[in-house]
Amino acid sequence: MFLRGSVLAAGFLTGLGGVLATGSGPATAQQNEYGGLPEGPNRVLVFAICSGCHSVKLVMQQGMTRAKWDETLDWMVDQQGMPRLAPDTESDVLDYLAEHFNTDHRPGGAGGLSPYNSMQPMMPAQ
Repeated sequence: MFLRGSVLAAGFLTGLGGVLATGSGPATAQQNEYGGLPEGPNRVLVFAICSGCHSVKLVMQQGMTRAKWDETLDWMVDQQGMPRLAPDTESDVLDYLAEHFNTDHRPGGAGGLSPYNSMQPMMPAQ
């Protein structure tokens, strides 16, 4: 478990270093730098944290309430070995996710075209 946590932390720090080292450029270049995450406060933070373990495309496919995002972060810590975020950092991440990837921001809309939109694909079946 220690090694796994260390590897995840190293990946996060590597991603954060890469993000902080980038300069500003055209909007399309910035969009590519952040995997297509929408502009907004905490975009760089969310990109650095999430892309340390998986593609931000996985994040962008979700549409969850703030409470469900919070539950998902807890699941990633408890079940996937993600290092626990500091409370202020977690709040900033949740603010961004709830703003940009809430239930009304799902691909296909809140009802969606997929029968799986009411499920939470990031968590295992229960």
